[in-house]
Amino acid sequence: MIKSRTGDLAKGRPQRNVFASKQAGVSLVELMIVTAIIGIVAIGMSDLFVEMSLLQSKVEQGAAFTEVRNEITRTIKSPQGWAATVADAANGEMACLRTNTPCVSEIANVRQWYNLTLSRAPGSVVFDDDSATAGFNTRGVACNTFDAVVPDANCPLSYELEWSAVCPEGQDSCVGPTIEVRGTAQYSVPAHIHRGFDPAKHSFLVVRGGSARKNDEIRIANIENEVAGVNGGEDGVTAGSNCQIGWKRRRFNRIVADLGNNATLVAPDAF
Repeated sequence: MIKSRTGDLAKGRPQRNVFASKQAGVSLVELMIVTAIIGIVAIGMSDLFVEMSLLQSKVEQGAAFTEVRNEITRTIKSPQGWAATVADAANGEMACLRTNTPCVSEIANVRQWYNLTLSRAPGSVVFDDDSATAGFNTRGVACNTFDAVVPDANCPLSYELEWSAVCPEGQDSCVGPTIEVRGTAQYSVPAHIHRGFDPAKHSFLVVRGGSARKNDEIRIANIENEVAGVNGGEDGVTAGSNCQIGWKRRRFNRIVADLGNNATLVAPDAF
């Protein structure tokens, strides 16, 4: 026999929705569990975002330092860049390279290092080590607010750029020395902000010749004076009367043009 629900209602018997109450209880537990999981995930995601941000910043700093280092080393190795650097009066100690006179390598057995103003071309400075605030931003663009004591996040990168003459063993000075240029990378932002970033990996040492290797024109001539036998040929006659029978030897005795100081002449009578 089938019992009628309407009969139960008619008799005033209360009906309990067992399934509804059970479903409501399960939903509350599930909600609490889901809420807890979301909280845990949110905390984990927050830490993940922080780590990703730090990692991205570390990568950006490394990429910027790499580009700056490459630009500096390219300029040092470039004939045009090195010629402009040597010619810059800001590099006072490089006068020995400009005039082909002895450069000081050591004083009392102590290696001498000099600040370097590096130029790409005349008037185009790549980096000026004489300026304590010279630096680069995180995109590798030059800036002038670098400060190792009070860090500026807009200008966090810099170099200590120096050069030194290397002479043969036992000589404290020499003409035309080998040149060493060292760059010590500096990073002003506190290490705990970008932990794991090591600026020392971007330091460098470049070895090159002291003279600028350029395709400058070199013109050497034989110039005769009006005095017999001086700077002229070996026939001992005055200028204008050299139409003699036979071959006469003429010696180059004058450098007419040599912008790069790449040529020298011995005295005309030395050979």
